Amino acid sequence: MRATLLRWLLLPLLLIAPLGAALQYTLMLRLAAEAFDQALADTVIAAANFVRSDDSGAIRFEMSTQTERSIRTDQFDTVYYAVLAPDGGLLAGDVALAAPPLVLAAGGWHFFDT
Repeated sequence: MRATLLRWLLLPLLLIAPLGAALQYTLMLRLAAEAFDQALADTVIAAANFVRSDDSGAIRFEMSTQTERSIRTDQFDTVYYAVLAPDGGLLAGDVALAAPPLVLAAGGWHFFDT
């Protein structure tokens, strides 16, 4: 009697436990990615303050070396960034970064893995 009950309870448990673990992993991964994207957004907002437009409409990026060092400084990671002009040309940052997978509207941003 106990062995039969154990078998009836063990079979659903063997199916539910991996499914629950996979669901929890997916949820935690999504929450971690959102937190990381928010930290990146803070860096974007800080860097956006250095974008200038002159009288002729040309856009330039003016950031001191000390400020760039402080933006790139992180306790655990190296921060890479690219500031692109409306025509897609690089204004500042790292050339090795891939271009965004889509065309962004003025003032827009999009997070993607590269």
